[in-house]
Amino acid sequence: MRHLSVVLLAGCSFSTSVTAEPTDAASDDAAVDAPAEAALLPSCAVGVTTTPGTDRGRVGGNGGGSNFGPIRCTTTTDRIVGIGLRMSDGNTLYNARSAHALLIACAPVTIDPNTGTGTTGTVYTVEVSGSGAEGWSPSTLTPITTCPAGMVLDGLQTHTGPNANLFNNVNFRCARLDGTTAQTVANQVVHAAGSLTETQGTTTVNCRANEVVYEMSNMTGSGFDSVNLFCAPAACL
Repeated sequence: MRHLSVVLLAGCSFSTSVTAEPTDAASDDAAVDAPAEAALLPSCAVGVTTTPGTDRGRVGGNGGGSNFGPIRCTTTTDRIVGIGLRMSDGNTLYNARSAHALLIACAPVTIDPNTGTGTTGTVYTVEVSGSGAEGWSPSTLTPITTCPAGMVLDGLQTHTGPNANLFNNVNFRCARLDGTTAQTVANQVVHAAGSLTETQGTTTVNCRANEVVYEMSNMTGSGFDSVNLFCAPAACL
């Protein structure tokens, strides 16, 4: 006789438990909701819109002749950033010391529009000199005085003495420019070191707002007599 065995499974069940991995929902949301960083604006290389600009007037005395072309930076994208002189060691024909030569300091100038910080690159000089006769030579080179970093020359002053024949006691004006539009936001006057202390015969020429000096026509003879400032509208290149 065959026996049949039956196994009953009662009250039992089978299940598989799956534990979900923790999610980064909070951090994902934060990443989605975080504000995007503002794009940085490109640097402003200070240039001019036209050349040579407009003649804004003469600084200096009555003598000399047009013996040289305008004094300007050798690279059109560089700006005038300072002044130096060669001052006569002794009295000239006019019984006082006076400039034998004028030097302009040139350099590329850039402004960071994101911070307002200006930078002046490597400085070089360009010189125009008189013949040195009648007491203007021997002469001594003064220190080259420059505008604060990132500023550009936009005015000049000298003193011509009681007879309007000297070039002595020189000051120049520097413009601080905006880094997005190259508009003038401030000016600062700087004394050209070693240019002496004459107080009579003040002559001053300043560029107009938002202009900088591009070049200077000049008059020379035995010494350095005068310059005319040509000012051009500044621009970010």
